[in-house]
Amino acid sequence: MLIDATKKNCKGVITELEKAMAELKEGDNIETIVYGVPNRMDVYAWARRKGHTIEKEQRSGANFRITVIKGPKTS
Repeated sequence: MLIDATKKNCKGVITELEKAMAELKEGDNIETIVYGVPNRMDVYAWARRKGHTIEKEQRSGANFRITVIKGPKTS
């Protein structure tokens, strides 16, 4: 699943992630594209707070593509 949140602010990004994660099962992942360092930091803080794992990140200019695994890393 991919969420393009480049046009959203922090609250919008987190809302989209919350909705998407509710539909996934433990171990599934979601990719989100966010604009700017503040939104990137919010995704990391949200994932840590919720017990999810950041698997990888790619940067392209001011955009960040972040892969989040639902739940803790198992391996």
